[in-house]
Amino acid sequence: MREDALRSGIERSDVGNALLAATDGMPVGVLNDQDRMVIANLMVRNADGSRIADLNDIPVWSTLNLRMSDNDLRGLLTGAKGMDELQDNMFRSVPLGNVARNIRLAWEENFVYRINGQRAIEA
Repeated sequence: MREDALRSGIERSDVGNALLAATDGMPVGVLNDQDRMVIANLMVRNADGSRIADLNDIPVWSTLNLRMSDNDLRGLLTGAKGMDELQDNMFRSVPLGNVARNIRLAWEENFVYRINGQRAIEA
């Protein structure tokens, strides 16, 4: 599946960003609200506003697609391609299930190692 992801231009960081946007929200900016700063989060949801229930359906965008090729630019200038078609090509997404295998959600018990009451790590 890694080959499928690379062929689509999807990198590991793109998958991480997609998971973040589909769960807690991915910070994309800061807005000024009079005397305080408010963080703006990108949150990916279904058309009705509900959370995406199946992890395989989370859309993943490649940051490599966020560019315009010479052919696209020529088509736009000559009128052969419309802006909607170019936007669809640039912001095309792939479902996570197409680029990752064995996606599952599992909970683990938190465990903090301590020696004489002090937190410790095992190296």
